[in-house]
Amino acid sequence: MAGTGKVSRRQLLIMGGGALGALGLAACTGDNGGTNAFNGGGGTDLMESPMLTELVEAGELPELADRLPSDPMVIEPWGEVGRFGGTLNRATTTGAPTTNFRGFAHASLLEWNWEGDGPIPSLAAQFEKDDTNTTFTFTLRDQLKWSDGEPFTTEDIRFVWEDMFGYEPMSPVPPHWVTNPDGSLARLDIIDELTFEVTFNEPAALFERYICFPNRGEGLIRPRHYLEQFHPEYTSESELDALVSDAGFESWDQLYVDRSHPWLNEEMPVMGAYKAPGILDSQGVGRMERNPYFWKTDPDGRQLPYIDVIQVQDLEQETLDLRAANADMQFQAHELGYESAQVFIQNAEDRGYEMHRWGLEDRLLTLSLICRTKTRLSATSSTSTISAWRYRWR
Repeated sequence: MAGTGKVSRRQLLIMGGGALGALGLAACTGDNGGTNAFNGGGGTDLMESPMLTELVEAGELPELADRLPSDPMVIEPWGEVGRFGGTLNRATTTGAPTTNFRGFAHASLLEWNWEGDGPIPSLAAQFEKDDTNTTFTFTLRDQLKWSDGEPFTTEDIRFVWEDMFGYEPMSPVPPHWVTNPDGSLARLDIIDELTFEVTFNEPAALFERYICFPNRGEGLIRPRHYLEQFHPEYTSESELDALVSDAGFESWDQLYVDRSHPWLNEEMPVMGAYKAPGILDSQGVGRMERNPYFWKTDPDGRQLPYIDVIQVQDLEQETLDLRAANADMQFQAHELGYESAQVFIQNAEDRGYEMHRWGLEDRLLTLSLICRTKTRLSATSSTSTISAWRYRWR
């Protein structure tokens, strides 16, 4: 279909064929005469995004050195360093932003290595376990900050462990991945503001791997300084009742659940690469903006992520596939229609992406569309995001 321009709705319906497995899309225009898909304007000599520099110069944000931890996590870009700025466009068919948050904005104590077969330190600068897999020791990076600039310390971990996981009115049964075989919560010992230990009664070899998964590990990362206002152990009954009523809920636990999930509450401080994560407005559009206190850099000390904004739009399946085939989205890893695989293949050359079949060593029959462009997305949020989808940016 090269040379025919954009795919029409009629062509999508006629050409749509069946395909097995999952589809992954990284679509944009590039070497074939198109423009920079992300419209990143910041040069590679800059240390932070120009949008943040403007806030610093206006006195609304501290200098970069005061926003980064003393030992940032250094991420090696894939291929070469990127340019700051631009918007990455994605879509969803569910109206729910959870996938986008967890793919681009989650943060955890540990994360998967590039190979995806083992954990490495992330928010934790150091991690150790004993020979019996019962005691796990974490040391946080020094001077980490939430997206609102408040310190992230072991008090945040204590709050989650004792006042969420261990608070019976909220969690009658603690999450299974932090419990002993008898169902009791594993013991937490706070050593100092950076170091803590988790001890199980019996070996818990999978604990470190659970932490790497976004839908597990992110549950430990919650801001005490923000959430305690919605918790009955920290707020008077009258104050909490007023908050519940004003928010339109029937009980404090409903309010707390709503306020404690970053994909539901754009006001909650986060530790991930993006804040206000993907909440959809009345037009079905969500906008995730970079976290100015994000704690990862590239090898030159340039603060990540490179991309300023991720925009998510709620679309019907047919519209999503049509926009994907026309290269109007980038890094679309979910919700592509299998029946449109033939269209993606036939339109790849003209629209500037490549389609690949992943190897069966992953026990999956999968397809991916890879962008042919000089734009770099490297390390938007974490190595686990990149390695999990096995994208190879050119």
